[in-house]
Amino acid sequence: MDVPVTKAILNESIVTTMYAGLKKLKVDESSNLPYLLELLSLKEITFEKTGMTPAIRKDRINEALKRICLGGAEVRTLIMAFEDLHWIDKMYTI
Repeated sequence: MDVPVTKAILNESIVTTMYAGLKKLKVDESSNLPYLLELLSLKEITFEKTGMTPAIRKDRINEALKRICLGGAEVRTLIMAFEDLHWIDKMYTI
């Protein structure tokens, strides 16, 4: 008998996998996971956003991604390629 995969089961699987990955990279799960879930548009399980402006949310998501990249670089060599940098926000060109 096949068990149907529901959205809730899939979301739980994503959260569990991301939590384990952050732990493996030695990146604080509780302070980074909510922003990564927000990035993946898993809104039904993300943090409460009251009082957080879109700019602050964007900065926190960027910081979470930065911590993941730095954590990954400590585990193994990390090569990043960026395409279409002419579209980059002015705040990152400094």
